[in-house]
Formats: sequence, C-alpha cells, structure tokens
Amino acid sequence: QESEHRFRMLADATFEGIALTDHGVFLDLNDQLAAMLGYAREELVGTPVLEVVDPSSRTEVSRALTSGRLEPYEHLALRKDGSIVPVEIRVRMTNVGGRKLRLTAVRDISTDRCLLPVRQFERKLQAAWQEQERFVFAVTHNSPDYIVVYDLEESRAVYRNKEVLRSLGHPGEAGPELNLETLRPLVHPDDRSKLADHFARMLRARDGGVVGC
Repeated sequence: QESEHRFRMLADATFEGIALTDHGVFLDLNDQLAAMLGYAREELVGTPVLEVVDPSSRTEVSRALTSGRLEPYEHLALRKDGSIVPVEIRVRMTNVGGRKLRLTAVRDISTDRCLLPVRQFERKLQAAWQEQERFVFAVTHNSPDYIVVYDLEESRAVYRNKEVLRSLGHPGEAGPELNLETLRPLVHPDDRSKLADHFARMLRARDGGVVGC
C-alpha cells in the first residue's frame, strides 16, 4: 500500500504518461497517460498494453515487452477514438511487493514539430543507406574482377567477392584467410614481386608512412 501510494504521488506529479505493467497488462497508470490515450484511468487498469498500440507497431512493442528491452524507442499508440499518436517510450524495472514490474514513461511526440521531422528524415536516410549498401554488395559480389577489402589494422581481409572465392577453389564458402601467401597463387609469377611491394606499401600507410603509386 505504501509503494502504491508513493507511485500515485510521483505519477500524478509528472507531465509524462506513466504506467506500471506486469506481463504486458496495465496494473496502474496516471491520469496523464489515460488522457493521452482518450480513456478514463479505470478503463485501462487490467487491460493488455497492446490494445492501445496501433497494429503497425504491435510486433515491435510485443518484442520489447517479452525481451525486457530497456532502451528508449518510439511507436504509434492507438487512442480510444481510433486516432493515432506517436509516442516515445522509456522503461525501467522496479520491485513492488516482491514483484518485478515494468515502469514505463510515455511521451507524446506529435507536438514536437522540430524533432519529429528530423527523426523521420533520419529513418529515411538510414533506409536509403541500407538500400545503397545492398546494391553495392550485389555489384561487387558478382563482379568478374577480384575484389578484396583488407583491414590494415588487423592485417586481414574482411571481405572477398565471389570471383576470389571461386579462384581459390571455395565457391560459396568462406574460404581461407587471405594474406600475402594465400593471394600469391592468384597472381602471375612475373607480378608476384609487385604483390609483395603492394602489401609493404599498405603496411607503411598503416604505420603512418607515405604510399607511392
């Protein structure tokens, strides 16, 4: 009872929506969250959280509830009248009466006129980068040329395209570690000294030296 009273005092004093849930069901919430969703507080007590989540966001929210995710995230909440409101979620776990419960702060970000477009732009930019990465990978991986990405810090190849693996006799497999010795068979004997010089220049570059053409 003391914990419930303390929760009620703190929850009613904040501007954010606050909910206390157990296994995805509302145990308690403040009036601010109820008003944000268009309900009376009593209507939501005992209700599954997913009932006030837009169908497009239910998979993400369900995953967050079952995994115990604590990182902040955003989703679309569903109001009683069927309208949608974008919200930001922050979660902490708390112990009440020996029970481990989920304490969630919910912030309406629909009125954040500057931040919301920025976030939408960031999501679109990230999607564009991912699409570009997929395109570049498709082109390089199927190129008839030998393409190797070499990490100078770790002194190892971190990527080899399909043609390199085929030439090494490992089509569709990871293949051996690529270094000077394993790359040597791919190079004509007359040019193997150039390969060694190339590796030497890469190592000098890694150590701060000057790389020639």
